[in-house]
Amino acid sequence: MGLIKDLKPNIAFLNPPYKEGNSEKQLEFIENACDLLETNGTCVAIVQFSCAISRQKNVLLVKERLLKKHKLKAVFSMPDELFTPVGVVTCIIVLQSHTPHDKNSKTFFGYFKDDGFVKTKKGRIDKNNQWHEIEKHWLKIYKNNEEQDGLSVKKEVTFEDEWCAEAYMVTDYSKLTKEDFINMVHNFVTYKFASKLLSNASNDSVAKSTISLNQNEWEYFKLQELFLLKMCGYPKIPETEGKIPLITATEFNNGVHSYIDAEKNKIFKGGKYLTIAKNGKPMVTFYQPSDFSYNIHVLPIKLKNFELNQYIAMFLVTILNNEQYRFSYGRAASQISLKTLKIKLPIDANSLPDWKFMEDYIKSLPYSASL
Repeated sequence: MGLIKDLKPNIAFLNPPYKEGNSEKQLEFIENACDLLETNGTCVAIVQFSCAISRQKNVLLVKERLLKKHKLKAVFSMPDELFTPVGVVTCIIVLQSHTPHDKNSKTFFGYFKDDGFVKTKKGRIDKNNQWHEIEKHWLKIYKNNEEQDGLSVKKEVTFEDEWCAEAYMVTDYSKLTKEDFINMVHNFVTYKFASKLLSNASNDSVAKSTISLNQNEWEYFKLQELFLLKMCGYPKIPETEGKIPLITATEFNNGVHSYIDAEKNKIFKGGKYLTIAKNGKPMVTFYQPSDFSYNIHVLPIKLKNFELNQYIAMFLVTILNNEQYRFSYGRAASQISLKTLKIKLPIDANSLPDWKFMEDYIKSLPYSASL
């Protein structure tokens, strides 16, 4: 250590050893490097994503020590398959040494997931020659400390907060289209038909009206304001077979993994709940039209002050699945993160969710008559 200190380094590039559950050690590796740097030096470290979001006490203690001595300049969320075939989700943490972090100063968070590389048998390659331009753009917005929807955000954080763009970025609702809602309705009708919950299906709509979305007039609501978010503990896969759908963290078949015995498992009433795959990739939300059960990787949610129906459900499921980018294997959709999640919805004259508009809009879409 003394030899390194004598060399008066001002830059450190680190790749601490990765191991499941050693976020604390990775952060201590960064802490030691920052302590060895000259004042206002720069430490850049690529670490497991858990280092940025873990709520474990020992991890928070190291983060607290770091910010007392060094400034958190930036954190970049890296592509999920950056180290393919090794399944590790990473981020890059940038710190300014020996400059205590001011909680009122803003840290730059980059959602640098799409680097243009594609996965092949030989690994990830820049097949379409996109990386050069993407790299230039990423460097530009970081150097200029720019916020860009879907790519970067600035936020005041402490050691107790999540250090990642996914927690703070604003979703660009202008990209939400009529096709997104039609596809959701079509997929759900397909599931019902394949599961024999529907004897026939068509692309007819309930109503023949044309309704505009006008997202600029919508307002944000916290998920916990709208829904009951209640977890129950269930075994991973009940072994008994039956006729009740078991919902798990899969993005296919409306979340149905298998069918189980109603008498030996807790059953939830169909038509009243949406289910969120907490630990899946991506986080997927489904509407459950029939009675169901679920395992520990799923969160059933129920509207607090309004009765859910299939039309409103399709609207809400489309909105919630528009937030998938926030969650991955590295950042699961936990109860904590879902409670702070905000979604944008149409509002009525009292600035409350306009449930009638949502229902009427879905009724105007193809396939809605088969819901």
